[in-house]
Amino acid sequence: MVTSYTHFVLIFMSAATLTACGTRTADKTPPETHTEVTGNEITTHTIETISQGVLYCNEGVIVPTGGIVITNEDEWQDFQNLLTAANTTSEVVGAAPVDFDREMIIGYFDELRGSLNTAVNIESVTEKLSGLIVNYSVAVNNVDPAAEVINQPYMLIRMKKRNKTVTFASTF
Repeated sequence: MVTSYTHFVLIFMSAATLTACGTRTADKTPPETHTEVTGNEITTHTIETISQGVLYCNEGVIVPTGGIVITNEDEWQDFQNLLTAANTTSEVVGAAPVDFDREMIIGYFDELRGSLNTAVNIESVTEKLSGLIVNYSVAVNNVDPAAEVINQPYMLIRMKKRNKTVTFASTF
């Protein structure tokens, strides 16, 4: 026999589960943790979004397409200088300071596009015996080759510092 208490518990658990499945904004994404141990995979690391969006590019100055790994303050300062030179209007990094003794920054920058509806997503970072694999995707919508606004989609994350080779893999 099912009691009203049992109904209450089932309804409460269902509501709590659905509430936890909301969307996240790029500015306040909490760290995500995934752990897997299969084959030679060791773990999928906790990542925290620092910044995600598009750069509105200055003519002649761009951030090179592809992945970037920043492991110390000097690299971070050089990278911020490049972003300031390459980006005309959007704020890129407004995150809390990074402790490079314990953390590293990983980013992916897509090619220049004539689209305002394109996004880069770093979905996970998997550590294997051979190194770190950054799994990312690029969602491209409404590309307009004649667009006057040229931009460059990107995403930056922070994670626990690892002294391994980093490889970027597109998950499409």
